[in-house]
Amino acid sequence: MQATQQPFKKQCDALSVNDETTMWKQGVFGTHSPDAVINTLLFLSGKLFVLRGRQELRSLSQDQIEFEQNQDGTVCVRHKEKVSKTNQGGLKRRKAERKIVEHMEDPRDEKSFSFIYHFYVSKW
Repeated sequence: MQATQQPFKKQCDALSVNDETTMWKQGVFGTHSPDAVINTLLFLSGKLFVLRGRQELRSLSQDQIEFEQNQDGTVCVRHKEKVSKTNQGGLKRRKAERKIVEHMEDPRDEKSFSFIYHFYVSKW
């Protein structure tokens, strides 16, 4: 029996800076509606924490995100990876380091992850 080849799946193109700016202006991102807040959190989570797939976004939880206030007023947002496709910690790699991504930002900026995140949590 002959094996059939799977058709090539085109991956999504990355959003350009112009696309992102347009989405902020059109109201796709922001804090003006619940949908906009969710869209913004998902987009910024994927962008800032270098999440590679749907499963990483779906399994994202609060305990993976830390906020550290610096003396100059900036905030360090830290994301600690859980077990992932590329880091499963099998028998040969028990001491594999998990990905930790840090991002510095101004918490007063309405387009920052920390501002949107704390706005979202305040509405719970």
